[in-house]
Amino acid sequence: MARLAIIADDLTGAADAAVAFARHGHPTRVLLDPTFDPSTDIVALTSETRHLASVAAAEQVRQIARHLSGTEWLYKKIDSTLRGNPAAELLALMDAAGETRALVAPAFPAQGRTTFAGRQLLDGVALEETSFGAEITTSSLPHIFHGDDACRSTRLIGLSDVRQGDRRLRTLLADPAPGVIVVDAATETDLDSIAAAALAAGLRLLSGSAGLCHALARLIAPLSTGEVDRVRPIVAGPVLAIAGSQHRTTIAQVESARSSGIVIIEPRGCSPSETARIINASRSFLRINRDLIISSHRIAASAIGDRDVAAWLAQAVERIVEQGLPGGLILTGGEVASAVCGRLHSGAIDLHGEVQPGIPWGILRGGPLDTLPIITKAGGFGDPTTLAAAFAFLHDND
Repeated sequence: MARLAIIADDLTGAADAAVAFARHGHPTRVLLDPTFDPSTDIVALTSETRHLASVAAAEQVRQIARHLSGTEWLYKKIDSTLRGNPAAELLALMDAAGETRALVAPAFPAQGRTTFAGRQLLDGVALEETSFGAEITTSSLPHIFHGDDACRSTRLIGLSDVRQGDRRLRTLLADPAPGVIVVDAATETDLDSIAAAALAAGLRLLSGSAGLCHALARLIAPLSTGEVDRVRPIVAGPVLAIAGSQHRTTIAQVESARSSGIVIIEPRGCSPSETARIINASRSFLRINRDLIISSHRIAASAIGDRDVAAWLAQAVERIVEQGLPGGLILTGGEVASAVCGRLHSGAIDLHGEVQPGIPWGILRGGPLDTLPIITKAGGFGDPTTLAAAFAFLHDND
């Protein structure tokens, strides 16, 4: 049984949280198929609940939690911009695991996400005032996690307390009162202090973004030593990227990749004729060893939903790789990443490191693309050069 199990609401979130442990020498596996071999130090699973109603999302988390008894720690990965159902899913995990207390610290300073006075900020701006404002109602964590009974009470540990010293923070976290403890953080040093105090206080259930995972990974020693950090991808052939996110960050990355000479194919819809065009064009470029991005952002105005676009892209990828494998795969957007991996019957991703903070790479396990290097990226992560950097990383085999 794994020492620590991570439950995220989408695949890119599961991977960007779990890779923190891979970087610090822990054998780490993201399970795409729950029946795939879970015998690693760290396992991560996706509930695929980002866009579900809260009741359905909570039940899905409860179902997954039933398979995780015996782990030393549980980690409920939440989106650093608070999208999805962070409160319903954490409370469901508390119930399923029999835990009366949980710590929530969603800051991810490496990606500009910080927490101050209980509010989640992006580059210093409250989330509801950013481009994510259309997807969330508030940046106030105490408001989001507040419940209706004593076991669901919420208390805040502010930044001044975090920075008063380890003894003060340990004392606050050791308080046995049931409920959700929201903790401010603005730097990686803050997160290191929080993680150390949480472990010292005996908290078993923690929740946050990938930022807190990196702090935990610096504290928890691997059970075994290996070559995790020194492994490099071996890419023999062109790289295929599927940019399935509509986020403006990803769109800017696609345009930057275009200017660097990477071929961009932009489907305008999901009709049979457009499907055939995309598949044939993609095969043609891959056959002449050209790196390629298929970007779906021009389908945004279509009446077809995001989930259906993801399924359509996954079917196209399945057809594209029938006539020879690409040397590597890059998947942007959680729904697209999950749909593509599912369509390719992959069982897991063994994680090995990061291209940039929050941008993990690993090796696919199972299915027709077994052993293929893969990079996954959340739509809002990175700067304009990130996609081009991902291609360069896969081709740098030195």
